[in-house]
Amino acid sequence: MVGYGISDSNNGLTTFGFLVAALAIWGGITTIYKRMSALFNEDASMYTVGLVLLQVLSSFTKGSTFEPLLTLGLLIIGLYLIFKNSNIQNHEG
Repeated sequence: MVGYGISDSNNGLTTFGFLVAALAIWGGITTIYKRMSALFNEDASMYTVGLVLLQVLSSFTKGSTFEPLLTLGLLIIGLYLIFKNSNIQNHEG
């Protein structure tokens, strides 16, 4: 949508595309933070920033020899976040 808006010189469509992308990124980061805070209460912010930085780094390593290792690491972290039970007894949200 952003690319089409730029090529068509449609500022409204471009702005709407950037807004949708920003909301998707915000939703992803808040979801990661919520899961990190359920598993690692004290260091949730640090782990969230680290995971987001690893995901950004993985987009720059396409085609390199480091890519499979980073992809495997992100897969293991993602599976851990999905399947690990938290120690919270009373969930409020």
